[in-house]
Amino acid sequence: EDFLLCNLILILLLRVREIYRIRVKELKKNISRQEQLANSFRLLVEKKFIEKRTVSEYAEQLHISPKHLSDVVSETFGRSPLQIIHDILLLEAKVQLKATDKSVSEIAYYLNFDDQPHFTNFIKKRTGFSPQELRKKL
Repeated sequence: EDFLLCNLILILLLRVREIYRIRVKELKKNISRQEQLANSFRLLVEKKFIEKRTVSEYAEQLHISPKHLSDVVSETFGRSPLQIIHDILLLEAKVQLKATDKSVSEIAYYLNFDDQPHFTNFIKKRTGFSPQELRKKL
């Protein structure tokens, strides 16, 4: 009797797993246009964040208005497009500070900042630390 019950439970669990897999496939197919657009933006930022820093540049590349891009990205990710651009830029700055021996000026130049003070202000505003202090903490 226990053996039969275990087998029935196993069959039930296998069926639930099968239904779950089918449902996940359906959900992946039905990703909304809004989510596709937000994901396209994020991928584009990950590729172009050094050259492109404004929401307008990304909106133009995606053939939509900056307002529409802001609405879609904010609703999908809970962060504005500019925040996402800055998040990715900050992440790369941290990688450069931790993984390289480049000077702060070299990193600022590599990341396409106008000059070192702009880079330092960017880092300090977002982390509370100067690039040199942040490098020590990483």
